[in-house]
Amino acid sequence: MRELSAGAGHVRDWNLVQLKSTVCLLYSTYDSLILTHLLEICYNILYVSRHNRSLSDPWSLRQTGVYHQLSEEMKKSRWMFLNLPSQLKLQLGSFIESRLDRCFLVLHVKVLQTLASSWPDYIEYLRTELRKQVRLVRKAQIFNKLTIPG
Repeated sequence: MRELSAGAGHVRDWNLVQLKSTVCLLYSTYDSLILTHLLEICYNILYVSRHNRSLSDPWSLRQTGVYHQLSEEMKKSRWMFLNLPSQLKLQLGSFIESRLDRCFLVLHVKVLQTLASSWPDYIEYLRTELRKQVRLVRKAQIFNKLTIPG
């Protein structure tokens, strides 16, 4: 059992459980947070990821689901992650130990930051591909103007 401070409360224990390749659960118990009722946060986030397949587009659009439940009566925090990328799975354990003492919402920030980190590279890839298409269109327009009608 590992004891961690969690902002207004204090986390006494946490356990990350891998149910299947697509589902991870994180359970923790805490002491007296300000909550008086059940708090639930749930979202589905789309993100892009490079793949190593031999396709013309090196990116895949993926999605991850996050569910977080805080219960004052049971003094429990439950998390469910669906289709969590392997990169983020590896980071969760050490991140929880080093950062959960600040606030229980910091894990949400970590998930969102990690999943959003590839978007700038993907947008740059799309910009480059669009420039290639614009060049092809311009060349075709120039060629059509030079062609002498028969």
